[in-house]
Amino acid sequence: MTGAEKRRQKSEDRSQDAGTPGRFRSSSRPGSPPVSCLLSPVFRAAFSLLELMIAIVILGIGMVMVATVFPIGIDMAAQTVQMNIAQAVADVALGTLQLKVPRWPNKVPGPALKAAPDVLRTEFGSATDPVEIDVSDQTALGLNGHFTTIWDISAMTADVEVVKRLRFFTETTGWTAEKGPSGPGDAWDYAYVIPSQNLPPAYANIASINSLPPAIPPTLGRVPDVYPLNLIDQVYPPVQRTRADGSSRDFLDSATETGIRSDLAGRRYSWIAIHHLTDSNAGGSRFVVTLLVTYRSNLANRYARQADADSDPSVYAPVFNPDPDLNTLNAPVPDAEDTDMLFPRPWLVRFNQVNLGTGEVRCMKAVADLLPTGSYFVAARSMYAFPNNVPQLAIAAGAAYEVLSRQGDLGNPVWTLQIRRQRPIDNVVWVPGDANNLKDPREVLYAWVIPPAIERSGKTYSFQAKSPVAGVFMRMVE
Repeated sequence: MTGAEKRRQKSEDRSQDAGTPGRFRSSSRPGSPPVSCLLSPVFRAAFSLLELMIAIVILGIGMVMVATVFPIGIDMAAQTVQMNIAQAVADVALGTLQLKVPRWPNKVPGPALKAAPDVLRTEFGSATDPVEIDVSDQTALGLNGHFTTIWDISAMTADVEVVKRLRFFTETTGWTAEKGPSGPGDAWDYAYVIPSQNLPPAYANIASINSLPPAIPPTLGRVPDVYPLNLIDQVYPPVQRTRADGSSRDFLDSATETGIRSDLAGRRYSWIAIHHLTDSNAGGSRFVVTLLVTYRSNLANRYARQADADSDPSVYAPVFNPDPDLNTLNAPVPDAEDTDMLFPRPWLVRFNQVNLGTGEVRCMKAVADLLPTGSYFVAARSMYAFPNNVPQLAIAAGAAYEVLSRQGDLGNPVWTLQIRRQRPIDNVVWVPGDANNLKDPREVLYAWVIPPAIERSGKTYSFQAKSPVAGVFMRMVE
């Protein structure tokens, strides 16, 4: 290219780039065709507003989906931890029951029972050497009746040795199921709650650990002898019975007792035991124990006890007879607010009908309110069907069932609970076939339930939507 041609090319380039910002000017080499940077592949057109909006929406949806995963993961992790702890609680509970609830004396082989201090004792008293308890001593073993209060034996005898034997033998005379049926059916057709103690909200005002009120459970026709377990035995982690220096807490001052009650009030896990007899043999009785491990998600929760059918409000006698107390168990209600406790309590309810094939359970709304999704109930009495007037076992006493869902209309008094399906009985759909016309009293299903925490506002009340039951375990005691 001659000099004149080069000068002409430069002049054309300057005229083409006139008015163009420097970063967009031609980057062509001398002698090559001019190329604008606006057409270079390094620079592309920007996103439009519509494209940006679509991208933001997609990003938002993704963020929401990711955010929902974290609560589910946290909840599943918490449930896993609860189940692991509940397993440990059940193991501790079984050991406690085997140690502290003795067998009915005429079922125990040998002439005497050995009572060990610090194992069978359920209260804080003085410790002496182990004593032999003669099974023929009816006063010591309480065969002539049950004690109406804990350690109130002044009306029975003033014999020091009897008092000593009673204190070490524990506060009960045996497993309730060993004493025969409390209504129609056989002994193994009934399941019983083992009574225990509970803690009132005003626990700081209790004068002594031994004065903790008993959690008397409702029952079908039979009251357990006395209250065999101390609340210290039923919470988890266990309350320490020794001080930091290793000395025993058997002799307590008021400050130490206050500390123990505070420890109890701070525990979240506790357990409730329901047992039923399976069979008898030469060496004793065999039980199946259904252990319900409960968890207090909020330490401020309060749990109501079931109102009894007694007209005298000063006497709590929750012994329900199926026929006259039918309506009471169909629509149970809580007792007065001043009887609420810190730990869950069992209630006794009655279901209307059960369909084994579909897993449907019909009940009144008052019963459904006690059984939210994820809760459990335990059969308090075996339920039988009677096809062709021949009894067939439908649900066994002590069997536990999870409520998978509940359905109902606020305007309809009868609600439906969904449990797992079972093998149906031939020629039987609903048990009973007619809830208002029973073939046999054993067609009715009575059950133990553990209601959620109660919320009160004046004279009105409601139950929370989450069950306090963290796990259900069945164990054999021989």
